[in-house]
Amino acid sequence: MATVTVSDGQLSSTASASVPVADSAPSATVAFAQTSPMTNAVVNATAAAADPDGDALSYTFTWMVNGLVRRTTSGPNLSDSFDLAIAGNGDRGDTITATVTASDGQLGSTASASVVVADSAPRVSLMLDSTAPTTNAVVSAIASGADDDGDVLSLTFTWKVNGLVRRTTSGPNTSDRFDLGVAGNGDRGDTLAVTVTVSDGQLSSSASRSVVILDSAPTASVTLDRTAPATNTVVSATAAGSDPDGDALSYTFTWMVNGLVRRTTSGPTTSDSFDLGIAGNGDHGDTMVVEVVAADGTLASGVASASATVVNSPPTVAVALNTTTPATRTVLVATASGQDIDRDALTFTYTWRLNGVVRRTTTTAATTDSYDLSVKGNGGNGDVISVSIVASDASVSSSSATATAIVTAGRR
Repeated sequence: MATVTVSDGQLSSTASASVPVADSAPSATVAFAQTSPMTNAVVNATAAAADPDGDALSYTFTWMVNGLVRRTTSGPNLSDSFDLAIAGNGDRGDTITATVTASDGQLGSTASASVVVADSAPRVSLMLDSTAPTTNAVVSAIASGADDDGDVLSLTFTWKVNGLVRRTTSGPNTSDRFDLGVAGNGDRGDTLAVTVTVSDGQLSSSASRSVVILDSAPTASVTLDRTAPATNTVVSATAAGSDPDGDALSYTFTWMVNGLVRRTTSGPTTSDSFDLGIAGNGDHGDTMVVEVVAADGTLASGVASASATVVNSPPTVAVALNTTTPATRTVLVATASGQDIDRDALTFTYTWRLNGVVRRTTTTAATTDSYDLSVKGNGGNGDVISVSIVASDASVSSSSATATAIVTAGRR
């Protein structure tokens, strides 16, 4: 209220007038904490407001996506948040607007701010199907990519051996294979590394894995030069070995007879021999086995083996007569000399012939047999008498041995 007093020096008068003070509107601003939020981010908006009258203020936040209201909150808080991960709350390229109205209960003021949702870089992880590959193995890399914007992704696999790029592939496939058997693609001790880069067309991310290529065990096989050796023969075994790493190989030969080890040799030679003529090294019916192991100095192959059963050896025989010029009425005696390397018991078959015609056959274990020229029809002066002998070990027989005599005149 205003009062005015007027005076002429002696007298005075007074007048008064009053007006009410009007409410002043507050002022407001708003700002985002993130200037380039990405899909699935939580966006924060903070208001700043002042009221000339010092009135307590309340704030209304209105969130819009591309001009459409998605959320409204009111209260005394100066800040509010908006979760872009909620369906419809904004994806890459959408415009997010936050409008804040500050009110003192009678009057209010409004401020707005906007941001555009930025592209989100894709995410990727990578694993190998083998953490200990060997030379000549095929290694597979499997990637797992995701993109918050739902963009179609392309993947680039880059394979390196000891830091040098050996192969690069690109496309939608989430896996790739690398063949260590290809020349230059890695050997024992080399470091194999693979990097996958996943891209949504604008942004990308990468993941890598590496392994050291391990020693590969060699392989071996073995063959025998005889599958049915006879007693006293020499059997030879030949090994064939290979090593994916190209390492020099040594070979261990182990010879067994009926399961008992008889001989072991080691060295770079790919062949070895075994003499069945040595006592204990195998006789008729025994099973002989040779085992071979190839080694590269670090790893050994599995055991390769070959076997044979010692077969029956035929006996041999020789024959001698007590005389090759018997007189008439003489008794001829044939003596057999038989041998069997299997030491089997022998029987002898004696066949006596007169001028080529069989006169008598005898089978016996005896080493001698006789032929009496005095028996009528058994031969006379000038006749040719022969005896043939075959030795048998009950399974096989020898070749025939023959001795001949010519009858001469003699006293009657």
